[in-house]
Amino acid sequence: GAMDNWGLGYDALTQLNEDIIMLSMSSMGQTGPYAHYHGLGFHLQGFCGFCHVTGFPDRDPFGAIPYTDFTGPPLALSAVMGALDRRRRTGKGLFIDMSQVEAAVDFLGPAVLNYTANGQETNRVGNASSRAAPHGAYACKGNDRWCVIAVFSDAHWHGFRDGIGSSLNQEAWAQEARFQTMLGRLEHIDDLNAHVEAWTREHTPEEVMETLQARGVPAGMVEDGKDLAEDRQFAHRAFFQHFEHVEIGDYMTRRSPALFSDADSSVPRVAPILGQNTEYVCTELLGMADDEWIALMEKGVFV
Repeated sequence: GAMDNWGLGYDALTQLNEDIIMLSMSSMGQTGPYAHYHGLGFHLQGFCGFCHVTGFPDRDPFGAIPYTDFTGPPLALSAVMGALDRRRRTGKGLFIDMSQVEAAVDFLGPAVLNYTANGQETNRVGNASSRAAPHGAYACKGNDRWCVIAVFSDAHWHGFRDGIGSSLNQEAWAQEARFQTMLGRLEHIDDLNAHVEAWTREHTPEEVMETLQARGVPAGMVEDGKDLAEDRQFAHRAFFQHFEHVEIGDYMTRRSPALFSDADSSVPRVAPILGQNTEYVCTELLGMADDEWIALMEKGVFV
């Protein structure tokens, strides 16, 4: 209702441009008993049901991120592109009423289908998967260090067995018949996870990751701030860079994630101090005369 209150609703705007396309992407949509509910992505994720399926089965529902903030825009873009195509063909505009909640529920299709078809509610499963075993984040050697492992196929399992057999004499349990099929591993997932973590705890996450990746098994260490700052990939691309700042001294910061083929466009610069570029902005960009700039500066207008 905000745009209508400001006199900028769709009906008012079509008086100025009859083929205008207007998108409204409110929390609940423009109609219905909840249309005027206020909310942000953190609230809407709970309303949609994402919290119910996020977290571990023995713990409370957990909200991780404002999920609806990420599901709405791609669908909104598709709707706008469709409206533009329609206007190209017909010359007519459109009003698009899009609910962020409805856009998010679209990504919970399997959970809705499971209930409507099977009468079953989808619950929290933590890091487990119905399509992979082992599958999870496993504690490794060190303080609060972890590596994620995902075995989706027989080829992955064979690679996993080779990896643990080559680094630690674990062939006995890994050769048990109950672990040789996906269904068997899923049926005995608790025992399997206990064996896997007994192995990972003897190795750093880097060792676990490199051992398994070398054999085609999806695995990756869970990086903390120190790992990120020292990561070889980031170092190769000079993503983290050190600068000498006039006020705070030496510091490390991130460059832009976009690298341009024009090298001059990608050169990072030290952050300016407060007021450092005020004269340039006023005199060069805004065209302010020098005497006007000096007068204002003497009055304390500029910091």
